Amino acid sequence: MAETADAQAVRLYVKGVVLGFKRGMRTQYCHTALIKIQGVEDSEDVDFYLGKKIAYIFKAHTEKKGSKYRVVWGKVCRAHGTNGVVKCKFRTNLPPKAIGGPVRVMLSRRGYRRRKAGGRGGRARGRNSLGLVASLTAYHTTRCISVAAQPPRAEARLVMPF
Repeated sequence: MAETADAQAVRLYVKGVVLGFKRGMRTQYCHTALIKIQGVEDSEDVDFYLGKKIAYIFKAHTEKKGSKYRVVWGKVCRAHGTNGVVKCKFRTNLPPKAIGGPVRVMLSRRGYRRRKAGGRGGRARGRNSLGLVASLTAYHTTRCISVAAQPPRAEARLVMPF
């Protein structure tokens, strides 16, 4: 066993605050909560937290399963703007009393990392040379034909202005 004097505490979660819910000008969507995570100041920092579990812990009046504390679990879905706020979906909608209340963003899960290439992800939009070569390479390797043996295609010779 490690000595308690030398052992440092392991951080299991980061604090966050419920700002409110996703909304339009007149309509509020309670199934998506907006959370501000402590220490996250821009949308690049949000990528680390994508897919992480969030716990909203509250105290109830009646005791169930030996405890008065209950937990509503959720997950970080995406960034909300560029200021470090995230959109989260919870298993059950958060109560209105949760606005301004604390949440815990768990660090134990691996989470989901957004792909850096190609904007919003998914298939490549347009005919850029890298996307075309990558798709040709994937197609030919699945067919067991080398790309070098194939004649060059006209789309691969296009020079993009940017």
